[in-house]
Amino acid sequence: MNREGESKIRVEGDDGTIKKILIRINTTALMQFYARRSGSTEAHSRQILNDIGFMVDSFLTPRPWWTVVKEPYPSAYLHHIKTPHPKNGGKASNTSSTFSDYKSFTITLPLYLSVILQRYPLWEEKLRLIAATQFPSDPNMQNVCSSMSATIGRQSCVHPGWHSVTDNYNVARSNRQFDIFAIFFPIYDQPVVNGGNNSFMSVSDCPNNPNQWTCAFLPMTNCTLPTFITECNNRTCMNTDNFYFSALLFPADATGKLVEKTTLQGSTPITSAAKALHLVQEHRSEFLYMMPYNQRGYRPATIEDIMNSPEALAFVFLFMIRKTYLYRQRIALLLHTFRSISSTAKGGSKTPSTSTPFAPCVAAHVRRGDRVMYVEKTHKAINMTEFCFNASLPRVTGAPQPQCINEKGELSNCPGLNGLSDFGCGPGDVPFESITLLKVIEKAELMVPPHVRSLVLASDDVEWLDEQIQIAKTVAPHWKIFVLPDPTKTSESSARRLYGTAKSYQYVRSEAGTDSGVYFHASIELAQQCQALVAHFGSGIPLMMYRAMCFYHAGIYGVCPPVYHLGKRF
Repeated sequence: MNREGESKIRVEGDDGTIKKILIRINTTALMQFYARRSGSTEAHSRQILNDIGFMVDSFLTPRPWWTVVKEPYPSAYLHHIKTPHPKNGGKASNTSSTFSDYKSFTITLPLYLSVILQRYPLWEEKLRLIAATQFPSDPNMQNVCSSMSATIGRQSCVHPGWHSVTDNYNVARSNRQFDIFAIFFPIYDQPVVNGGNNSFMSVSDCPNNPNQWTCAFLPMTNCTLPTFITECNNRTCMNTDNFYFSALLFPADATGKLVEKTTLQGSTPITSAAKALHLVQEHRSEFLYMMPYNQRGYRPATIEDIMNSPEALAFVFLFMIRKTYLYRQRIALLLHTFRSISSTAKGGSKTPSTSTPFAPCVAAHVRRGDRVMYVEKTHKAINMTEFCFNASLPRVTGAPQPQCINEKGELSNCPGLNGLSDFGCGPGDVPFESITLLKVIEKAELMVPPHVRSLVLASDDVEWLDEQIQIAKTVAPHWKIFVLPDPTKTSESSARRLYGTAKSYQYVRSEAGTDSGVYFHASIELAQQCQALVAHFGSGIPLMMYRAMCFYHAGIYGVCPPVYHLGKRF
């Protein structure tokens, strides 16, 4: 089995009657084959796993109605070599969640490896239609691509983040349903920070692919992307994005040129897009955009809420962000670490690496990072409840102005509320800084029966999280808190230390590369195993988690979980 085509997954004829594919691979025979090449047994073992992953990716790419439910990852066959770790005082390190430590492990493969592929129970007809457009079949592929327009997304999901970017891509595609849709994000020639990394991929993990998106996620078309896009690898040449974070081009091949949306050919006219969205109307009675446990103000889905229809969610999670083997194995390693080191090493005994120690559960996300204001020198969070209250006081002519502690730790005139919405300041709003873990637990208890007392928690401020967990152990010992290992925990890029000087934080929505994206998508996979969600939905990060749970959670597809919105005072 190798990338030259010596072994492939073949399905004869239409796969409509096939529900599941099981593949058993004899590793002894493969090792004999790979022994003809140079390299160690260890290198051959890793290459076998990578080639199996490549085979699975090749099968899944044009078939979004199929998914892989089991495949071999290196993390399942790791044997750790204890070596001194410089960040651990020279002591041997037994566990790691980062790919950089991967080389300190050896791999021993079993006699047989298994791959299980399965068709999704829903949306197959819709996904087949998408695939028929996106993957024109031979021998007419080139002619088809040359006669169609292309919508090419170009965001890195740094700012704006995942939720806003995927929403805009959904809007773009709904307006241009018969365009070839793809995402292209390059390695910049002149990176500004972090070595050119983006929010989901490090250059060092994928140095030879000009499109960093397809390092993490499967390609979305077999049409050749226009060189106008693929040769744009600096931060100024693509200021021409003209449609929902995307560039519109015609034709959808190497010769494509940027065009105005009013002159595009070969695609559904934008003015008729609403007629193509009848599926949203069909679902509006039972599929709510969002209905938090404590909120009455969110409306049902309307024709404008195209990104929240079940079909739109399927487009995001079954087509747009289908993970490559590189990403799947990295997420598997992080989850392997999560399950192995303990019940997150936060509130329980050690659990087997294959178990799910926390289900049933409540998922929670506490957003802080750049939504909390810090004093520059002390890195201490400013009391945003007081700050927002003072900023909301009316200005009386001739009277002393309300005073607020600023980022230098000094008293100064409070700003108005304008520009403070990102901190959660607003009428009836709760600032992000005011959220505590005990408040999260209090709201979680409202949504689940008494026997559910497991909380799967994610946050972008790990130091704050550690402090809050210690408090919860004393005040709410009946709750078990499960936390995914933070990829930056041992680095100098913790949210609190960094924010006071650099005004940014190093994962989830920053240019922290592969660890950033893997942490975020692994957090989503953990949340999808739970029955409910508690979060402050003034941020797109928990909104993305919510949408993923609407797509799938606790064994259910297409149904949103109960949620509690921590950002509202009612």
